[in-house]
Amino acid sequence: MSVILNGTEVKLYIGTGVIANGKSANLKFSMSPRDTTTKDSNGNRELAEGLMSASFDFKGLLDPSATPYGFWELNDALENRTVMTVVFKQLFAGGGAKKYTASAYLTSLDQSAEVEGNVEFGASFEVDGPMTQGAA
Repeated sequence: MSVILNGTEVKLYIGTGVIANGKSANLKFSMSPRDTTTKDSNGNRELAEGLMSASFDFKGLLDPSATPYGFWELNDALENRTVMTVVFKQLFAGGGAKKYTASAYLTSLDQSAEVEGNVEFGASFEVDGPMTQGAA
């Protein structure tokens, strides 16, 4: 029988410090293919491999006392254009874990507040260079 991972066990870290009060953490891999279509392609698009990229996204609840990484610490990193070590860590039921680690730039940071709702914030990171994966 397969075991489906529990999303609560997936967190986003800056180095060894978790980004506080997370609600969601996302990891995306992509490739931008090169267009190799010619007049000999008979009207069909043809592609070849291209640049690889990856990104991380995060959503969480805003807590002014959150440490080590909350909204204001991430805002400082964005304003200073700081390259950070970002870790996407998955813990497995029954033991074991896997992590993806990369140098990344924080490329966007937002905050939202609705009437009588929680104040939330979101962050997006673009990976700079290769990503490594391994046991956590």
